[in-house]
Amino acid sequence: MLNESLRNVIIKVPQVLDFDNKRLLFRSQVKKIQKKYRLKYFDIQVRRDKVFDDSYEQLKHLPAERWKGQMNVEFADEQGIDEGGLTREWFILLS
Repeated sequence: MLNESLRNVIIKVPQVLDFDNKRLLFRSQVKKIQKKYRLKYFDIQVRRDKVFDDSYEQLKHLPAERWKGQMNVEFADEQGIDEGGLTREWFILLS
């Protein structure tokens, strides 16, 4: 993360950096945070007819830190690789 003293200078004297450099700094900090969680993922496997029950049982004890990772959803007895579509479908079924 950003050095504490540098952060304090930027906060106290915002003119020290122009907008473009502030934006670049902000994006680099966001990328560092994203990189920390990018490789962390968790899988859940659910049955379509029991989507809520299966989801609840698998997710109820999941620590908050794991929720920052990527969820991969798999429907039981179905082939498919979750590249976003299965997770979207899972959310639709839950709602």
